[in-house]
Amino acid sequence: MSTDKTEIVELSPEQQEIQASYEANRTLDGQGNKWVVEWMLGILGQCDQTEAALTQRYKELLKRIDNKRKHLDYAFGDVFKDEADKLIAQERKGKSHKLLTGTVSYRTLKGRLEIVDMEAVIKWACGNLTTENISVMVNAVDIIESLSHVPKKHFTSIITSIRVSALQSHLKATGEIPDGCIVTDSTEKFYAKPAVPKLEGGE
Repeated sequence: MSTDKTEIVELSPEQQEIQASYEANRTLDGQGNKWVVEWMLGILGQCDQTEAALTQRYKELLKRIDNKRKHLDYAFGDVFKDEADKLIAQERKGKSHKLLTGTVSYRTLKGRLEIVDMEAVIKWACGNLTTENISVMVNAVDIIESLSHVPKKHFTSIITSIRVSALQSHLKATGEIPDGCIVTDSTEKFYAKPAVPKLEGGE
């Protein structure tokens, strides 16, 4: 015995609104379904108008939030940092302090490899890195010999073709800092993380 079960799909409020509007605007005016085109264009126009208004409001709210943050930092940033440092210093490890409204802490940022002389890096890379880490154009002898004459706008595109990861790998494997590079010292960076409540319906 077979049973034919029809699945009942529950429509969202927005879908119910559209269906109700469709039924309310359905007409028999002798012009077929021309009204559907006009009706649907009208609904789409309402959607676009609402989206534009919400986008504008969103931008305005973001600007207000940004102004708040800037004023907080300007007016109270120094005293906030001084008092946060005192709280962190009371901790056994001296790295973070948790409060009801959030956490203040310090994190160690490891030193990193930075390029300070593009021309020196290119010349060094052509003699020390494999071709897959350097653009073929950079490997061309005539380009290398005339690097000082390459226009700045082209020079930038050349240097970005060298993989920084390859420079980092070389440093890690050999301890040698590539020409044109420096390694920054490790630093302690201050962080302030508010305890933000989850929004209803959010994950």
